[in-house]
Amino acid sequence: MDDINFIQVILKALDTATNTYGGMRTVGAEYQGTKPPLEEWKPKFWQEIFDYWQSCFDSLILLVEKDNPVSDRAKNIIGHSIRGLMQNGRVEMLDKAIKQVITLKGKYWFSALDSIKTTLEYDTKEMPKEGIDTLNSWLNLLTPDKTNIEEQLKILVINPPWESREGNDGLYIDVAAEKAENLANELSADIKLINEHLLLLLEGEQKKSFWFGKALAIKADDVSELLQNMINMISTIEQPNSSFAQGLLSGIYQKSVDNWNNYLEIFSSKPELIKFYP
Repeated sequence: MDDINFIQVILKALDTATNTYGGMRTVGAEYQGTKPPLEEWKPKFWQEIFDYWQSCFDSLILLVEKDNPVSDRAKNIIGHSIRGLMQNGRVEMLDKAIKQVITLKGKYWFSALDSIKTTLEYDTKEMPKEGIDTLNSWLNLLTPDKTNIEEQLKILVINPPWESREGNDGLYIDVAAEKAENLANELSADIKLINEHLLLLLEGEQKKSFWFGKALAIKADDVSELLQNMINMISTIEQPNSSFAQGLLSGIYQKSVDNWNNYLEIFSSKPELIKFYP
């Protein structure tokens, strides 16, 4: 089963099979000539449905084990299914699958983290305490290791799930931005650690890298070396994301307008950087 096109069809079927929110269609079992119409399978007992979902998960785990883009697609299907299957009481099945995927692929798993947080926010009003405890245990499993900078950046800065809470003034606070800022505060004592992961912060989607960069520039004693390394790197990337650079400059502006102006002159005077100046 190594034909990617074939596997994509299987993934589409597994995605539909593990989606508990239903759908619609305009035709049923087809007629073939003068024969009776094909009779579609319908489960007679809940256990048949549970066995069906388990079979789908078994197939998805096999695909997660592969070392190609199919693996990420299968992983995301499992992650997106968590909320719906949790509503249907498939706790043990989910627990086993989540632990297997983390063991195979690590803690960076946006679709699972987003699904679990959404479930905790909207579906726990009548949920037994055991279910809530299980959801929180999965959150703990997906919490980045303090010693793994790359993992923390991916989960807390680059692609965190949306998270908010209501403040005392009735306005909503961006909790995800707060977590990115807290990480910046923690790393500000040794920002050389970030130099090794600059490329991560300059490519692709960067949800909270502006807030991370701003907090880092404000908290750290000196970000000149980091900013210079960023300037050298950003001009070599084909389609860079400048959110982290903007955050650093915003923090520098808050501490020293003169210093900020000096960096702006660098962006306005070098041909390879002028496109970032606006």
